[in-house]
Amino acid sequence: GFKDHRFATIYRYDQSWRRLGGWMMPDSVTRQMQPYAASGGALGADGLLYLSGHDKPEVYVLAAPRMGPKLIHVATISVNIEGQAIAWDDSAERVLIGISRSSREIKSFRIPPVVLPAGLFRLTEVNFTL
Repeated sequence: GFKDHRFATIYRYDQSWRRLGGWMMPDSVTRQMQPYAASGGALGADGLLYLSGHDKPEVYVLAAPRMGPKLIHVATISVNIEGQAIAWDDSAERVLIGISRSSREIKSFRIPPVVLPAGLFRLTEVNFTL
């Protein structure tokens, strides 16, 4: 049968699309996204993962744990879209672009810097090997 939002997982792949490893989503994020999982996501230049759900005006910021199967929820940022796909604007620093379903507009919004708590890692700092 169909697995629900509690089984949401983030995988890391190599250049040949071989799965190297991954993490489960933290409960604090899947509870906010239920009954769905992530709708959009983008790895920030800061090495943290930014995810949006399907309908809440929030972006969830995730870091890698020192050990363990789940990513760590380090911040929730309010945004002016109702979930859905997001992408970084390469022409501006710390600006995400997203879609507002209600207004049928593409919107951009500046994301404040996120402090990485001690003992956690940026996803770009984690190495998986085959």
